[in-house]
Order: sequence, then structure tokens, then C-alpha cells
Amino acid sequence: MFVFFLAHLLTSTAYAQDLINLKYLDTKNIERQFESIITTPKSPGKKGAVILLHHRGGWKVGTTNQYAELFEKNNIISVEPRMFDTTPDNPLVHLSQLFSTLKYLGKREDVDATKISVIGLSWGASLSIYAGTRWAQEQYGKEAPPIKNIIPLYPTCFFHEDLIKRRPALIERMRGFGFVDGFHETWAKIPITIFTGGLDDYDNRMQEPCKGFIASILDAEQRKVTSEISYPKATHGWDRSEIRDAQTRIEPLGCKMTRCNVTIEYNKEVTNSVKLKILEILEK
Repeated sequence: MFVFFLAHLLTSTAYAQDLINLKYLDTKNIERQFESIITTPKSPGKKGAVILLHHRGGWKVGTTNQYAELFEKNNIISVEPRMFDTTPDNPLVHLSQLFSTLKYLGKREDVDATKISVIGLSWGASLSIYAGTRWAQEQYGKEAPPIKNIIPLYPTCFFHEDLIKRRPALIERMRGFGFVDGFHETWAKIPITIFTGGLDDYDNRMQEPCKGFIASILDAEQRKVTSEISYPKATHGWDRSEIRDAQTRIEPLGCKMTRCNVTIEYNKEVTNSVKLKILEILEK
């Protein structure tokens, strides 16, 4: 299932990246192919690795390139599945791709299989949180190495909190994708460090917007290893340097699914701080 091949060398960046094809199972349990980009440091020996999950804007806008470069400079392999454009848009599909990537990394001779983490941005952040549930582990993670850390950047935390509290609209939404009821209520005990912004409009500009989500986690052991690092002056998508000026638009999921204007503004100071803290987490 996880046979891959190198397609070609990309030369648009200062560091070497390869396009690879991996296999995943679709919602009908049919094996299909998806593209990923792997960035590999040139130094010899086993290395830690990171699976990068981009935001809803897609991989083409390049927000994740800065993280691939950061990890390459710090001797960490990274792989970014190309979600949305090359496969059907369903979180179950992308969970299958995430765990396929995890299994692929676990088989590489240059990867320390005990040091593979998952980092997600926005939509990808929520996907990374789903990957920490026991249901996802049992559904997709058989024969996969363990995930060392889950590091979500600006997820929609109200969504996760309301799923745990079984808000009917959200249960129906996830049921429509094929998730089982209650999937978000049992956990794999993987450390989760969530980075949030106090000006995130998806969560109504709350300070520490994931505080309620963390408190709602039923499993005391999981709650103990789940934490939040919040930046009071950061909006959603603070690391999107490709957006030159603040961008505001109506979002259906804005203001806790009541539809409102969501502002995204690049914040260099916050972005650099988050990168340093991510490296600290990965080096532990």
C-alpha cells in the first residue's frame, strides 16, 4: 500500500525537495494515489521527521514552505501531503493520507521512527487533532509508528469543543463525512501543543480560545498532555507571509459558525516565536 517513487526534483526553492506518490484508502476502501512533497536534509544518519498539513488555502500558496526550510536547516525531514487539489476533499480521505505518510516515514532508513510529529495549519490543524483520537489510530494507524507530538497552529477550537459536547449540527456535519459518533471522545495520549491567536475571528477573538476545548477533554491523561500557547495580538493565519496586507472576508465558520468577517494578518514576530517553540518541542 505504501510503495512510493520519486517523480522529479523541484528547483524553485533553495533547498532540495522531491515529489513522491503514496497510496491511501478512499472512503470505499479502494486504494488510490496522492502526491506529497518531501524535504530531506543532506546530512547522513537518522533524523526526526514532521508531517506538514497545510491550511484550506492549499499547498500552492506556499505557507508551509517556511516550515520545510526551517526543518531542513535543523536536520529534520518533512513531508507535506498535497490535500484538496489531487484527491477528493473529505477529512477521512486526508486522515488516511496522513497515516499513509506516517507509515512511509517509519520505513525510511534515514528516519528515527520514534521522532515523527504532525504539524497542521488551520484546517490541517484540526485534522492533526483528529489524528490524536483513539478512533483514528485504530481506523488508520495500524502498523504505523507512534506520533511523538501533535502541533496544531490556529485550529477552530470551538469546533472540537462542541464535537466533544455533541452539538447536533456538528455531529451531523461529521456524520456526513463518515465519522462515527463519539470519535472525538477517546484519545491516544499523544502530547498536543496548540498555538492560537487572541484575535482569531473563528473563535470570536477570545483570549486562549482553546481553553474550553482542553477543559472539555474527557480523558484526564490526555487533558494533562494537551496545552495551549496563545498570542493575544495574533489573528488567524498569522504566518501567512504571502498575504501582503490584512485580508478580511466573510466565512461561514466565522464567529463559531455564525458567519462573520474573518481577518488574516501576517505577524512576523509571532511567526518567528512559534517557530522557535516548535523546534523546542521537537528537540525534547
